[in-house]
Amino acid sequence: TAPSENTIRTFYESGRKHVDRVLADLNLAPPLHDMRVLDVGCGLGRLAHAFARLGAAVACVDQSWNHLRLAQKQAYKRLAAADARRIEHLVTSPDLIASVGGRRYDVVH
Repeated sequence: TAPSENTIRTFYESGRKHVDRVLADLNLAPPLHDMRVLDVGCGLGRLAHAFARLGAAVACVDQSWNHLRLAQKQAYKRLAAADARRIEHLVTSPDLIASVGGRRYDVVH
């Protein structure tokens, strides 16, 4: 059976706690405007959602096109439109650098 709406909401909300710990480890604090985040192996976008809500531009990469499709769908369902547009969903190849176009990122997770 499919997970309940409450389970899905809890899953995405837990991303914020994780991102808060990452930012503390890096001595960074929100808002993250003008920051670029690379979320490697993003799966369903739990962390990408949290980074985008804090203002970061996020490249969300995964080898699974299905995961990326679901992550993008959830972004537009759960985030404000402006936050959802901050997330770019990219299918990765074995060469991660080629997948992200050689761009530079402030945070890689």
